[in-house]
Amino acid sequence: MDQKAIYIVLTTTRTKFAGCIRFFGGTKYNHASVSLDPELTKMYSFARPQQYSFFKGRLVRETLDRFTLGGRYRVPCVVFRIPVTDKQYIRVSGAMRRIYKDPEYMYNLLSVLSYPVTRGFSTYKAFSCIEFTAYILKYLGIPLSDRLWEYKPDDLLDILADFAVFKGDLAEYMTVKTKSRDYFCPVSPYLFFSNLKAAVKIILRTLKAV
Repeated sequence: MDQKAIYIVLTTTRTKFAGCIRFFGGTKYNHASVSLDPELTKMYSFARPQQYSFFKGRLVRETLDRFTLGGRYRVPCVVFRIPVTDKQYIRVSGAMRRIYKDPEYMYNLLSVLSYPVTRGFSTYKAFSCIEFTAYILKYLGIPLSDRLWEYKPDDLLDILADFAVFKGDLAEYMTVKTKSRDYFCPVSPYLFFSNLKAAVKIILRTLKAV
């Protein structure tokens, strides 16, 4: 039986927000994800659950059409395969399941927006995509010298260099063309007010931690 592994995926996504992150952060890759399987059908990251959820973010299960915006764009990526023991795999999958089911976890939006000035900061039950990925790497015992929120996706290129297994277009790697059920839902009053509520919540939570 093949040894279990955790897969880390860095991507250059094509939303306007992603472009701003790359521009102000000086990075090639703006997004980081964690997968529990080599086909990336069980891939998770902190991101927007819907395309127009500008302030509402959480741990989501990611699909190819989310990355390509419905097949409109190529998505440069790097895939890393990190061999793990059965115990490590169970611990990581358990931690991800716990966070996924906890509605209190949010996207660490203000940390990301202020990163060029502050280098990020920790917020209670909040992660950015790279902060969450670094959290999982720490679980696996990968040496990390900085605090989790101080990393950028490009930093993992050196840290995980020995584990790289693919570099190219994400659609060429993902042979199973997974699709999202609700990412492309239209703008609605509910979406607007849920975004407003999420914005207020993360602002108050951040201020409380200062």
